[in-house]
Amino acid sequence: MMGLGVRLRGITRVAVLDDDESARKALEFGIVDAGFEAVSESAPLRDVTAFVQHVRTVAHAAVCDHHLRKKNYATFDGAEVVALLYQAQVPALLCTGWEDARIVEIRRHRRFIPILLKPVDLSPEAIRAGLAECLAEFGLNFSQSRKPWRTLVRIEEVEDRVVFLVVPGWNPKEVIRLALGDLPAEIAHSVKPGMRLHAQVNLGATRHEDLYFYDWEPP
Repeated sequence: MMGLGVRLRGITRVAVLDDDESARKALEFGIVDAGFEAVSESAPLRDVTAFVQHVRTVAHAAVCDHHLRKKNYATFDGAEVVALLYQAQVPALLCTGWEDARIVEIRRHRRFIPILLKPVDLSPEAIRAGLAECLAEFGLNFSQSRKPWRTLVRIEEVEDRVVFLVVPGWNPKEVIRLALGDLPAEIAHSVKPGMRLHAQVNLGATRHEDLYFYDWEPP
């Protein structure tokens, strides 16, 4: 684990996003304890693209809750902004409570979200380690749990715009939920139980909520 005294390449200020003021304060305390200056973002947050550009001017990294639409705090969800920050080479952590239904929402962005934490797990050490992992991925140095592999995916069921699938190379007994809209249109239009596809998947993930899928190949 990286010690608190280790400087993370140019990171001194960390933006904080949460629609709940008390939760935002708690995140700020954790960031300060980790050795950074916390930059709290107040509502209203409107255009997500403009907001990403704003964060790049006021901070070097971000920690964000997923639920941002309540109380008119933002017009976008945390997973979307974290993924866009990652693609802009800004290290960002998603810290939120979740259920399986929320993971279906988050998974479409999961390829660009290296770290998914629950608030109870957000220690100063976890913040610094998470930001370090983002920086490592920017340098194409992926941990075993995040490295993608081409692998077989089997469709088990399709119901209410949700696809239930199995990744035999990861765990042949666990069924994963994926939003139908996350599949390429040419596959989503014809997907059915029993279909076998290939995709890039991070097979080293230890939890189903950490799995991501991209570069789908039709049967």
